[in-house]
Amino acid sequence: MTFSSSLDLTGSYSSAQLNWKMG
Repeated sequence: MTFSSSLDLTGSYSSAQLNWKMG
């Protein structure tokens, strides 16, 4: 479960950072 949660958090964070950089 921890692995899944960590992966989700990482993916979400990465997406947000990309969006902020692009925006």
